[in-house]
Amino acid sequence: MKAELVTGEAIVDLGYNVYLRLKPTERMVGMVEEAFEQDDYIMFRLQNQAEAYATYNGEKLVSMRDPATAYLHGRQYKVAADLYKRFTFVENQVSNSRLRLRTQATLTQQSNVLDSNTYQAALADGTIPNTRGGTYYDLLPPGVEPDLSSITVFAGDRVLDAYARSDYQGSGRTLLVVRVGMTDHTSYTYYRDSRYSGNYPTEGYKNTHTIQFDSYYAWGEALSWGMQDLRNTIAYEADEQTLGNIKTWAGEPDDPNAGQNAFSRSAVGADAVYFTDLDPKRDDPAFAYAGADLDIDEIDVSALTSLRKHVMAVGFPRWGTGIDGTDINVQEGGLYTYRLYVQSDTDTRTKGIILLDSIWMPASLSWGRPLMPISIITTPKSASLPTPFRWKRFGTTRTTTTPCVPSLSPSTCWLTEKIPALR
Repeated sequence: MKAELVTGEAIVDLGYNVYLRLKPTERMVGMVEEAFEQDDYIMFRLQNQAEAYATYNGEKLVSMRDPATAYLHGRQYKVAADLYKRFTFVENQVSNSRLRLRTQATLTQQSNVLDSNTYQAALADGTIPNTRGGTYYDLLPPGVEPDLSSITVFAGDRVLDAYARSDYQGSGRTLLVVRVGMTDHTSYTYYRDSRYSGNYPTEGYKNTHTIQFDSYYAWGEALSWGMQDLRNTIAYEADEQTLGNIKTWAGEPDDPNAGQNAFSRSAVGADAVYFTDLDPKRDDPAFAYAGADLDIDEIDVSALTSLRKHVMAVGFPRWGTGIDGTDINVQEGGLYTYRLYVQSDTDTRTKGIILLDSIWMPASLSWGRPLMPISIITTPKSASLPTPFRWKRFGTTRTTTTPCVPSLSPSTCWLTEKIPALR
C-alpha cells in the first residue's frame, strides 16, 4: 500500500489506519487446520512494516521506518461425550422376598469453553454439539425386573415414555427403554480424576443429565442366577445427529465397537451383540455406552418359611408363575420344567418337608414320556438330600380321580420307585 501527499506546509501530521481481511484460501485453511490438530488454542503472528519519507525536487530528505506485529488468536470449541453408570444394592426386602437394586447413569458433555457467555452462545448457535433429548436403553441382568414407577430424571429433565421388553433378543433378560426430554444443566468443572486424560477437556463448562431407577431381584431368581458378577449395561441415543466431537470421546454410530469413543468397547463387553443396531433407522455418531457390575455379599435370601413355584417352557425361556398375566404354554412334544422350593431363615429349623405337586390333565391324555431326572439343590447346611418319588395316576376320569393326602406313605398316591436325582 502506498499513499502520497503533496504540500507546501513546513509541518505535516499525517496518520493512516490500514485494515486487512484474511480470506479462507486453501493455504490459510490448511495452516489453521494443521495448527488445530496440535492444540485447541492457536495463535498466528502477523508482521507489518511501515515506511515514511519526504522528498524535495526528487531528493529524499527524511526517511523513517516502524515495524509492528499483530496476533491472530483462535480457539476450537470441543465437547467430550461421556456416559457413566453405577449399579448398587439398596436393600433386602424380606417381606416381599426380593432384593432392591438401583441403577444410576450420568451423561456428561464436557466442553473446553472457559467463559460462561461464550459457552451459552456456542450452545445457542450450534457451534458445539449438545443433546436436548434422547433414549436410554438399559439391559438388566437375568432375573432382574425394573420398577417403571421409580424412574427419576433431574435438573428439569422429563420422562416422555418408558416401557420394558422381556426376553430381549432371546437373552432371557429385560431391556428397559426410556425416552427423555432435557434442559441445559450447566456447571464449571476442573477435573483431577485420572479417568479423564489425553484429549479430554480438563477444565470448562459442561452439561450433565442423570437418570435413576430401581429394579427387583426375586429371591428365587437370585438363587437360580446367583448374586455375583451381575452385569448391567446401558446406552444413550441422542435425538441430535452428533454426540460429542472429540476423537476418542465422541458418539458411536450405533455400534459400541466402532472405536469413536475410548470406553465403549470395554463398557459393553459381551453385551455388544445386544447393543449393536439399537435403532435400525440410524447410523449417526449419536450413541454412548456404559456398564457396571455388581457383587452382592452376605445377603440372607430366605423368609421364616416359604414355598414358591415357578414354571418354564420352550419358547418362554424365563421362570414365571403363569398366572401373572403371562401365559406359559407347553408346545406339543416340548419340554416343560418347573421348580418348587422351600426357604427358611437362619434362625428357623425346618424338618420333614414334603413337597406335594399335582399336574392335572384329561384322562384321555397322558405325558408322552416319563419325568426327566429331578435336580435337587440344597444349602451347604442341609443334613440330608431330599428324596423324590414318582406320582401315580388315579382313576380314569376327572370326576373319579382320588385325591392324594400329603404323605409319602400311601401306595395309592405314590409309587415306591424313586426318580433319579441330580445334584
